[in-house]
This record gives sequence, structure tokens and C-alpha cells, in this order.
Amino acid sequence: MGKWIIAIALSFGSSSAWAFQKMDSKYHVAFGNPRAPIQVVEYFSLSCEQCIRFFNDDFGVIKSKYLDSNEVSWVFHPDPADLATLQFMVCLDHLEEGQKSMFLNVVMKMFDEKSVKSSKLPNKYTVILQKILEELKVSVPNLGEITYLEKTDAFQKAYAFLKQKDVVQTIPTVEINGTLLDEYPSLDLLNKKLSTLIEKGKSL
Repeated sequence: MGKWIIAIALSFGSSSAWAFQKMDSKYHVAFGNPRAPIQVVEYFSLSCEQCIRFFNDDFGVIKSKYLDSNEVSWVFHPDPADLATLQFMVCLDHLEEGQKSMFLNVVMKMFDEKSVKSSKLPNKYTVILQKILEELKVSVPNLGEITYLEKTDAFQKAYAFLKQKDVVQTIPTVEINGTLLDEYPSLDLLNKKLSTLIEKGKSL
């Protein structure tokens, strides 16, 4: 899926600064104990096949090993430079906090289906998001209309996030306790990083 109107608008600006601000927590999907000593943020996009693959294939391993033991908390932070991820943010605005993790889980599973990836329908992701919302008894009938999306709070927050200098450029990117990893966040790398931090914490 190509970049859409936000990315086009931002192409007229320049960037280079020191740090960036995360979006409002209502657009985060959190797993694990929020008071865990190790805080992880993953910047993801629904147009990123690696992000979807990581969630479906590897995140369960991370969750059972580190999150379920209350040693790590994990937040999925959207990088909304594509239409589907912006629509996902709009959906989050209509969900209760307790529904968001389940919503992300189903979205990732459905976006990874072969029939969906091979489909040429231009609105296939809109249809999937609306179908999942219907199961949750939530309705966002104008989700596929750009004129509607441009008026949403999610659009304004997405634009403000993306126009920042030094905002993350590579997706997926992982941040651990406030430090962005330069390396690709493979399962092996994350296991090493998290295990090392946990061992250091135990020795203090």
C-alpha cells in the first residue's frame, strides 16, 4: 500500500532534529504490566509486512517469556504514513481501552491472510477494519472516505507526529527504556537485549 495524503504533504518539509514526541497514549496498544522495569515501544505500520509477521510469529514468544512474568511491558505505536494505519488509529478512537489489544490481534491476523494479501481490491483493508469493528458492535461508516478522515483527531495527531524532525524512518523500529535500537528487531536480537537487561536488574 502506498503512502497517502499525509506523506505527500510532509514531502514539502525538511527534517533534522534531536528527538520526537510520541502520539497520545489513546493511539497506543499496550501489553503487559505498565509498571514493568523494562519498557518497550514498537513503531509499526499495517503496510509493513515485517511488522505483521513479527506480531503473528514472534510476539507471542516475547509475551510468554517476558510480559507474562511482569518483567517487560510492550506498546505498539502506529507509524501512520499509510492509509490503513491512519484508519486503524481512527478505529482506536472508537474503542474502549480493553478492546484495543484484541482489535490489534485480529487485524494483524486478517491482514496476514493470503487471500487478503493477493486481493487487488483497492478498499480491502477498509472492509476488513469495518468487519472487525462490527464484531465489536462499533460502527465507523465513513472509514473509507478521505474527506472524513482529514477531519478526525487521529489525522491531526498523525500529521503532527510525522512532521517532527528525527521521527523514526524505518519500520519496524523498537525502543527499549527510551533508547531506539539501530538494528533490525529480530526475535534473536530482542531476546538478547531483554535477557541482558533482566540479568542486570537482578544483580543490582
